[in-house]
Amino acid sequence: MIRTGASKISFVMLMFLALLVYSEGKTLSQDVQQAVLFHDDFEDCVLDGWLLTDDFGNFIMGDDSPWQILSSGGNKYLKGSTHSFAKPNIDGFANGLLTTDFRLGSGSAFHLNVRENTSTCYQRYFIGFNEGGLYLEKQDGDLFYELSAVDAQLSPNVWHDIKVVLENNNIRIFINGSEKINYSDTDKPFLFGKVSIESLTDNMINFDKLHIEGDKFIQTADWEKTGGPTGGLGYDVRFHPTNPEIMFVTDNPSGVNKSYDRGKTWVQRNEGINTRAGETGDGIPIFCLTIDSKNPDIVWAGTQLNRGIYKSLDAGETWKKKDTGITEWNEITFRGFGVDPNNSDVVYAGAEISTGIKGYQFDKARGKIYKTTNGGDSWSCIWEGDSLVRFVIVDPADSDIVYASTGIFDREAYNNVGLGVLKSTDTGKTWRQINNGLTNLFVGFLEMHPGNSKILFAATGMNEQYAYGYTHGGIFKTNDGGETWRHVLSHDYVLNSVVISLSDPNTVYAAGEGVFYRSSDGGETWTDLGQWGPPGIHPGQPIGLVVDPENPRIVFANNYNKE
Repeated sequence: MIRTGASKISFVMLMFLALLVYSEGKTLSQDVQQAVLFHDDFEDCVLDGWLLTDDFGNFIMGDDSPWQILSSGGNKYLKGSTHSFAKPNIDGFANGLLTTDFRLGSGSAFHLNVRENTSTCYQRYFIGFNEGGLYLEKQDGDLFYELSAVDAQLSPNVWHDIKVVLENNNIRIFINGSEKINYSDTDKPFLFGKVSIESLTDNMINFDKLHIEGDKFIQTADWEKTGGPTGGLGYDVRFHPTNPEIMFVTDNPSGVNKSYDRGKTWVQRNEGINTRAGETGDGIPIFCLTIDSKNPDIVWAGTQLNRGIYKSLDAGETWKKKDTGITEWNEITFRGFGVDPNNSDVVYAGAEISTGIKGYQFDKARGKIYKTTNGGDSWSCIWEGDSLVRFVIVDPADSDIVYASTGIFDREAYNNVGLGVLKSTDTGKTWRQINNGLTNLFVGFLEMHPGNSKILFAATGMNEQYAYGYTHGGIFKTNDGGETWRHVLSHDYVLNSVVISLSDPNTVYAAGEGVFYRSSDGGETWTDLGQWGPPGIHPGQPIGLVVDPENPRIVFANNYNKE
């Protein structure tokens, strides 16, 4: 394992199974400064730097948006209405302050959300304002906690000013210069997050001179080796869905590697895996691994260039071979598993079938999707075509809907074109290509939004793509279940991975050989974070990527083929 020191940035990749960690920490240190993170007095009449969404997280812009800039007496200010959100497009911060002027309409109300983390388990502190006063509450998923409330006359149609000071677990709220709430949260406080204004009623509210100061982190790139498996061809990296201390990485030839301390130390867990490969016949060619989200004790693993599907019923401690019905032998590589989130007996296996025919540089691979409906006791082929299958994803909202991505950076398609993304609406009985808007049909990574299954990201590109007529790779996004795609991040070469933070789905990372990007607005705009991996080495391809489930600033990657 290689980790940065006490800095904003650390970053994890398995390079020859030496794991690196990239993190952007939240503790104050010599790498943290207090700085102005956001300021808007609306005098330019442009809402740049804002994310404006409705109650469902959909972006709302234009003349019909409930958020508009108005003018009165030569002063410009922001107007909001209906149940909608205005979010300054900034990274979250730990300690700092927020000030703004506000004006209520008659009967209107709003929330000022601080330390907000938007995920399937939505977390925030929200400060509510109405004509009768203000209150401070806390939301943790479906649970709400009343923390403090104060009666105050907040007259409508009159400007008032707010100041909110955040320091560790303490929140202080001032109205018109007078402290109204001073609250310290001693029960699992939220210590990091974003800011948003939430309009609650159809009646108009106004804001002016929004100012945010907070922690600004200075990126450093000091790395140190802290251990990790010895390595070969790394592929997948996974977090246990209910215990983030448990992680898995796969590698050929070291097999399944498991950590019980969030990646600090690793042990091999290959008991029951009897497939062997390599020049000396003792390599364990485990390539892909997936944890059942419904029952995390069930883990699936697949082999590279060997017939082998293995199932664990004890969270990866021991394994049993489950490949009855697989017809290939040494020509098959299992690239990924898709477990039905609603039925653990239903599993899809995406595979590469080597043809032995060389293209411009790589094997011209074909692909298959196998399916089991009895927990792996038997498998049957439900799709085969002219490009390998990397990811299979079952829609958690409707198990009839299944997606599959095809292609990878170092395999060429048997049909010389690629197949892009496939979709089934009948549990895999029939499939169709959903490539409207995709301008590169080698899709090496497919990621589904944790809270909205119609939103997916595709990372595209292949080393020899120019020979096939593709001028670029990049990241594509769909908001309608793959019916249309938009090119949201372009890159001349290959982008191997794209991954969404569970704790803050607006945070999205993308990576390729030598490049690393982050988006803070759900993949609409991107920041170049610089060189992929530590300086002085060639870290290989970041082929597997995952964000720490509790901290959107920590990313783990399993790297393929370090030189």
